[in-house]
Amino acid sequence: MAAPLVLIGAGTRGARRICSEYQPFLEVDGRTCVEIVLDAVTSASNDCPVHIWGPVDRLKETLAPIIRREEGRREIRIFPEMHGPIDSLLFASRGVAGPSDGNPSAKNYLREAYGAGGDRDRPMFFLPCDIPLISREEIDFLMKNADPACDLRMGWSLKDGFDSVLAGFRAAPGGFEISRTKFNFSRFVVAGRRCEARFNNTYCGRPLRVDLNLFRFFHVLYVNRNLIRKVRRRGREVKRIDVAAFSRWLGSFAGYLVKRSRQAGPQVLHRGLLILRTYFHTLGLEESHYPFVRTLVGALELFDRRPAERYLDTRFFEANILGMTGNRIGMYLTNVIGPVFDIDIEYEYRFLKENYGRLRAAIERYYADAGLKKLP
Repeated sequence: MAAPLVLIGAGTRGARRICSEYQPFLEVDGRTCVEIVLDAVTSASNDCPVHIWGPVDRLKETLAPIIRREEGRREIRIFPEMHGPIDSLLFASRGVAGPSDGNPSAKNYLREAYGAGGDRDRPMFFLPCDIPLISREEIDFLMKNADPACDLRMGWSLKDGFDSVLAGFRAAPGGFEISRTKFNFSRFVVAGRRCEARFNNTYCGRPLRVDLNLFRFFHVLYVNRNLIRKVRRRGREVKRIDVAAFSRWLGSFAGYLVKRSRQAGPQVLHRGLLILRTYFHTLGLEESHYPFVRTLVGALELFDRRPAERYLDTRFFEANILGMTGNRIGMYLTNVIGPVFDIDIEYEYRFLKENYGRLRAAIERYYADAGLKKLP
């Protein structure tokens, strides 16, 4: 089996522009985000090859010093980005540049991305490049503690550490305001313990084992990812759901369930309803200001026959996602803080840029007191 592979997403197709620049090339502390992330990976205690996708010429120019430094120690390859992040990940996982026929349909594109060949059992660690606070110690910890039996494992970080790191920033005049960010936390039960956590932008596992139809569904989810928008109403900024995008996502989800039912039987439809409620939960879509979703959740509860739970049991989620997809896809909870701070909007970028050194120091102090931990 091939050595573990590190994947870094630095694509710009469909990505956000912040302060007139794409996220990989935003400057923080005198370097671009993609330089900071790649430097953290190559400084960690591994010699894993690294595959990066994005605008090839610009990435080669930006990353040339790091690539020269690593020559002879590890492989660093840069791939052009494909139709979207899912097929870019699959092509980079297989180590191929992708088709040259222009712009095929998403369905065929993903089939070719998944393609024949390649080591489907190769373990991989994936992270985006808009998380410039990630450190080599965190990468070492996340890679060391990854579950090798999982097809895909999503990293989540506890809110306790996030609050500890930001305590001083909230107290300062004009300090950090979480309401102005896109940061949100979901409520989980892990081994009987209740906690709040946020997806920390890292994945590990063996993605080439994952059902291709599930990747097609992920593609639709990415295209329609902005299900919640902020609008101004009567002088106030409020959240509203994009009903059209949400309907497209629901249609894709229903199509996936029908395809899976042919292999897994009608029970997959019931599990799909539970997963749908889980998705609402992680997006915070059960609140009163989403009447469209509230009505749908009420209908789902007629099937579930159980009261909605404010806290999601991770074992319940993993068991149902296995039954629905046929893949082991799970949650990976730690107190790792650095990758929680991704950059999605200008406020997050300006706060991180202005306080980069102080945030780094605060995270190091937190680890000195609490250590790096993984929940069972």
